[in-house]
Amino acid sequence: MLPLIAPALVLTVVAAVFYGRVRFRAPAEPGLVALAAVAVDHLLRRRSPPEAAPAARHRASVGRQPSPSDR
Repeated sequence: MLPLIAPALVLTVVAAVFYGRVRFRAPAEPGLVALAAVAVDHLLRRRSPPEAAPAARHRASVGRQPSPSDR
């Protein structure tokens, strides 16, 4: 079975390595960079703990006496 699959694998590897020249790759790079940035942002937001919204923090502090740790 390997002798039948090997030429297809070699052709695929050679095409991926040598056919992906800059003139073919250049139009796709800005889109790939944007997608990578979105993916990194998503991963960083998943890892960080959720923060309270600024309005929610303000409402929580209205009518409360400042504690010594607030100063």
